Amino acid sequence: MTKREVASLALKLSGIYALIVSVSSFHTMMFMISSVGAQYADHPGQGPNFALLAIGSVIPLLLLLFLGFYLIAASERLSKRLFPQDVEEDEISALSSEDMQTIAFSVVGLLLLTRAFPGLCRVILQISSALRFKNFSALITRTGILQNSVVAVVQLALGLYLFLGSKGLSGLWHKMQRTRGM
Repeated sequence: MTKREVASLALKLSGIYALIVSVSSFHTMMFMISSVGAQYADHPGQGPNFALLAIGSVIPLLLLLFLGFYLIAASERLSKRLFPQDVEEDEISALSSEDMQTIAFSVVGLLLLTRAFPGLCRVILQISSALRFKNFSALITRTGILQNSVVAVVQLALGLYLFLGSKGLSGLWHKMQRTRGM
């Protein structure tokens, strides 16, 4: 296998992971909508807006499905971006540890992005629901919106950094290892 083939395989596996997470997201979405509906069934008008709840729950599902299918379909093109060499590629036996780390950082970045999308959409939904209540600050602390938003933003930022900066990060890592070994 060549570097591009390994990268393409890793991207396809990330796409499959996104599709698996989307199934879990669908289950969570259905559970959340039904439990909120049951909780506010006796108090019409006091609960969250169900249309907003449904839309906010469907967005992460659709993003994960899109990401999964996109990674599977575009894995060849994306792997060419990771390894843009035009020369005949060597077999995997010549794959350096820096190249393997580049692929690994990219895959971990994609996995973090896959996990960040549902969390970010959930936070947006929680904030929009919390805006309907008068005691907004108490609701934020009680529901953990602040903690959830910090986790989602950190996962998103770290995922983007690992995916987009995988080559530079791998080079920096190896440079530090060479300096440390001297």
